[in-house]
Amino acid sequence: MKYISHISETNEYGIIVVDQKKLNNRTYLTCKCSLCGKLFDIRQDTFHKRKHCGCAGKKKMSEERKWQQMKPKIQLDYSLPTTTGVYGVSYDSSRDKYIVYIRYRNKRLFLGRYDSLSTAENVRNNAVKIRLYCFENNLSYEYFRELVRENNLFFDKK
Repeated sequence: MKYISHISETNEYGIIVVDQKKLNNRTYLTCKCSLCGKLFDIRQDTFHKRKHCGCAGKKKMSEERKWQQMKPKIQLDYSLPTTTGVYGVSYDSSRDKYIVYIRYRNKRLFLGRYDSLSTAENVRNNAVKIRLYCFENNLSYEYFRELVRENNLFFDKK
């Protein structure tokens, strides 16, 4: 390891040593960031690895977070197939009916209970089409739920 011999030494990234102090048998350096000019403390043995005080990393992370927030979230149903063989449709043996669910923006929406598997599958397929429309147009969960209600996919059917 290369150690700092005097104050004002600069590493290859432009960080300048301003002060040096010992604490718990370790040497800490007070350095000045070459990007933002902020003073920060680091251990002496990590001085030659450091590129900045963290300011560039924070900026990068905030840009990534903004991108993630701008990206619409869609929850596809890639879970294991249910016992019925249809995604989002399960069988309730206590009521002898098929239960239909769909997910949108990490929220689960109950679509109802149906007597036949084919009816439940049709309801689910219609809801998937509505979900795709809402996803492409970046619509909210509340708007998605209202579209499902308007298309009568929300209530018990016989």
